Amino acid sequence: MLFEEDSENPAGRVPASGLGATRVPRDPGLLWSFGILAAVSLALMLLTGVFLAMNYVVGVQPFETVQWIMRDVSYGWLIRFMHMAGTSIFFIIAFVNVGRGLYYGSYKRPGQRMWTLGLVTLILMMLTAYTGYLLPMGQMSYWSTLALAKTLAGFPFVGRNIVRWIMGADSIDGATLTHFYTFHILFAFGIVGAVMAHLQARRMNAGEAPTVATVPFHPFHTVRLGIALLTFLIVCSVIVFFLPYTFEQSANFQPADPLVVPSNITPQWYLLPFYAMTRCTQSPLLSLVLVVAGWAALFALPWLDPSPLHGRQHRALFHPALVGFFVVVILLGWAGSHPTTSGWVLLDRLFTLLYFLFFLVGVPLLGLIETPGVNLDLRHRFSVKALLEGSGASALPPASVPRGKEAP
Repeated sequence: MLFEEDSENPAGRVPASGLGATRVPRDPGLLWSFGILAAVSLALMLLTGVFLAMNYVVGVQPFETVQWIMRDVSYGWLIRFMHMAGTSIFFIIAFVNVGRGLYYGSYKRPGQRMWTLGLVTLILMMLTAYTGYLLPMGQMSYWSTLALAKTLAGFPFVGRNIVRWIMGADSIDGATLTHFYTFHILFAFGIVGAVMAHLQARRMNAGEAPTVATVPFHPFHTVRLGIALLTFLIVCSVIVFFLPYTFEQSANFQPADPLVVPSNITPQWYLLPFYAMTRCTQSPLLSLVLVVAGWAALFALPWLDPSPLHGRQHRALFHPALVGFFVVVILLGWAGSHPTTSGWVLLDRLFTLLYFLFFLVGVPLLGLIETPGVNLDLRHRFSVKALLEGSGASALPPASVPRGKEAP
């Protein structure tokens, strides 16, 4: 790696080529580090998944097979704890990245490609987790898989045939495990491809992004990322060694029993918001429509928001509304974790309604309200500045120069 002199660098020089010479914003903020943490999480999930795949026997007493990996395989308990807890950690980082994109307006031009590929990656993550959750064949994983498959069966005309093809039978058996094991691996490769496409879109957008103060990646951000990565690994170690079952449900410590239905069927926490949407109606078709519409609203966000502004500036109304939306999503998942009684179903419907109102009414309306105010504020500021400096109409923006009084 070649270096060149730089007076702004305390070390006196910076890389002249390679990754270290990549220009990045001078002060991107703490949340910028979560992209690197997501890449590290993905690498750990792939690595531990490979070791688990070496020892997992498909269809031969899956619950006992997992217990054998935990007890008899060398460091099998550590590998499974890392994979099991790492899934939830990976989703937390992914949700933080999505929330960061919403907060800073990263979904707007020129970031539509990045936003779309990020959502595709999140969908593949959920599909990978959904197919992998069944493999231990615990009581809750068995019944939650059936509950979500019922929603997919609502697809018109061919829904039941699709479910039968995915599961390999009319009920969950050895063929279902074989199918889900295969899908689990294929979706994992799909995540890798989506992440690579996402990074490529990030590089393509680098030249189209607004001009900001930038610095070389090394050494300005390597130290920052090193501290963030060290903190992340410490937190992960605490969870893996001391709190490995934090995100696990107690019913899943029992082998699957097709004759005993749990009193409260709930999937993993990262699927709860969309699972709550499926409980708003008893029709499988309408449940499927709600889930698809929920994802479609996220994909359509770059076109639903008419405001061209990025970041937190001049959006005094949108950001409190966005915080309220985050609270609604959390409450939607919280309501979906409770039994399907009339009171909780009513809350499911209320929070689902608020979810769609934010995208279909709140985002377009706030974008229209805030943008004209910003334009007027800018014109007033420039005109006052021009009067104070005595520079006349030549200091005004082109849109605010009176007709017939253009500067020579």
